[in-house]
Formats: sequence, structure tokens, C-alpha cells
Amino acid sequence: MQIAVYDVADRSVFALGLQGAEAKTERGRRRLQILLNAAVGFGAIRTELEAAELLVDVAQRAFAATFVSVHLRDHGGLEQVAGVNPLVPHWPSGFRAPGAFTLASGAVLVVRTPEDADLYVPDPPMSAVYRAAGIEAAIASPIRSKGESIGSMVCFFDHPREFDEEAVPLAEALTNQAAQAIARVRLEESLRRAAMHDEVTGLPSRRLFEEDVTGAILGDFEVLTVLFIDLDGFKAVNDRLGHPAGDALLREVGQRLRGEIRERDVLGRFGGDEFIAVAAVESPNAAEILAERVRATVARPYDELPVDLTITASIGVVTVTHADGPIIVDHLVRAADHAMYEAKLAGGDQVATTDLRRATPRVAHTSEQEQGDVVPDAHTVGLAHPMSSAS
Repeated sequence: MQIAVYDVADRSVFALGLQGAEAKTERGRRRLQILLNAAVGFGAIRTELEAAELLVDVAQRAFAATFVSVHLRDHGGLEQVAGVNPLVPHWPSGFRAPGAFTLASGAVLVVRTPEDADLYVPDPPMSAVYRAAGIEAAIASPIRSKGESIGSMVCFFDHPREFDEEAVPLAEALTNQAAQAIARVRLEESLRRAAMHDEVTGLPSRRLFEEDVTGAILGDFEVLTVLFIDLDGFKAVNDRLGHPAGDALLREVGQRLRGEIRERDVLGRFGGDEFIAVAAVESPNAAEILAERVRATVARPYDELPVDLTITASIGVVTVTHADGPIIVDHLVRAADHAMYEAKLAGGDQVATTDLRRATPRVAHTSEQEQGDVVPDAHTVGLAHPMSSAS
């Protein structure tokens, strides 16, 4: 019997190293494929929400994460727009919004244990929030565009998780792809909306106005009012002073109207010397008060006009509530337009109100003699000066 003994330590180390290198190569190949597929997907998205949802899907597969949440910053602050954030039910009251720490850090944050979270948020201890949510590890990356953080992505794990040296670059690569897609979508939307503004006043054109009104209708409101505003005497300005003077007047009127409504309300030029404003108000009576303010601001003197040229407004008002049921933008505009014509036919420089349930606008005058010239059931707000000339 012969026994041979060989020292295979070096060979074993080599074999183990080879296996590790092959595993690393396979992980690299898989991650590269994920990035390539993600690049194609992000190139096709058309909205910020689509980009956020795609980022959730890709990150969940790339990291085998239990949960992924994506947060984007807008004018109202940081908002979770896609995915699931398991920390939210356990978040300290009054604390900064989830995702805010990642956004503010400007770098990828790696949490290998709940205690690691305390390194970023020691007070109150974030480890307690992690443990309450059953989260053992996380990796978070800001979404940065042109050097500015516009959002954040967080991957959560309900089990212990080790992160290799490629984890941070992978998180950065995914959020960079999402950031580029979101920046492109925002630029396209900005250009689209810029192209849909009136060249004279800078206000939204009719098409953009209707889009914004649709958004307002779908929003949260108690009472919504539509003001259809037609200038009295504008034609005389064009005829006597020329179109440049008319354009300057329209710009001035647009600025005055914008000063009477809130930033979130919708104002647009509907064509010619017509404007429309849509605003959320507390009651129909508040709508009439707003319309009277608009009438008064239009009627103020204009320094650029001769004293014998006066500009006033005939205003039609319609109000709707949630209780009125489904609302169609075109129906609102037509009702307000009809009321405006009643105000103009009654002499101009006044407000006529109506609603979608009544075909005849309410127009009222300041004297009994004048009431005989218009339809019964009349109700006018703010009759001031008679219309000097037709528009």
C-alpha cells in the first residue's frame, strides 16, 4: 500500500478565488443587463410618475429589495410618488418627511444594521423606527439633476443584507437614469406649456386654459366659479390708437386680473378681448364679490388712454359645487359666456350670474326703470358706469 500526500492549499485558494470571480462576473453581467434594460425603459417614459414607477421596479429587481420607495420634490415639498415605504406608519410625528435625509445628503446612504441608521438620524433614534417596521438594512440614493437633488430612492430589506463594492455605483446609476428621464419630461412639459401661452399677454391660451381648468375640476374644492370677462370699449382703442396700443392694453388688463385672483387659480386669454378666470371660492356669494372686484379693477383709468376712451368689463359668472355632479369644462364656459352676453346687452360694465341648472342668467339693475328692459328674475352685481362703446 502506498499513500501520497499533496499540499493543495494553493489550488483550493485558487479554486475559491475563481468561483468568487465567476460569481462577481455574473453579478456584474446581470447588473449591466438591468442598467441596459432600464436605459431603454427610461427613454420611453412620458411622465414623472412613469419614471418613478419604473425606478421602483428596476431597483427592486437589481437589489432584490423587499420594498422600494421613490420620492420627488415639487413646490409643496417632498412627496412619495411610487412604491412602498414601510417606515411611514412608525415615522415620528412632526419629523422631516421620509426621504428628506437622502435628498439632503447628496450621496448614497448605506444602512447595514438598524443601528447604522442612527449615524444619519440620531435624534430621535432612527434605529427604533427601523426595528418597529421590521427593517434590517437599506440603501438610499438621491435623485440628482444638474447638481440639484430633485428626489430620492430608498431600498428596504426585512433581513440582514450585505452590500458589495458595486452596490453604491449601481444605486447611483439607476437614480441618474431616472433623473435624466425626469429632467427630460419636465423640459418637454415646460416647452409645451410655453408654446401654449398667448404671445400678447403671456397668459395661457385657450387650449392650455382648458387643461388647467380640467385639473382644477378634478381637484378639491367646495365651490368653483368661472368668470367670462369681455372688455367694453376695446374696439375703439384699436381703431383710434392702433393694434400696438390695443396689445399694451390687453397686457395691462391681464396683469390687473392676475392681481385679483390667487396664484393657484386659473386665468387665460380666450381670444380677442375676452378673458376667463376660474377660482375656488367659499360660496356663490363670494364668487359675486370676486367678480365685482374684477369689474372694478378693469374699470380703473388707464394712463395710456385718452380720457374719452374708457375700458370696462361685462362679466358672466357661473358657479358649481361637487353636489352638482360631473362637470364638463365646455358647459361651464358656455354658461359663463351666455351670462356675459346678458351683461353686455344690459349695458355693460356689470356682472351677470347664472348656474348650470338655469338657462336664463340673472341680471339686475340699479333702478326700476332699467329693470323693465331686461329679462325677469334679474340680478346684477356692481353696475357702475354705462358702456361707452361696443367692443
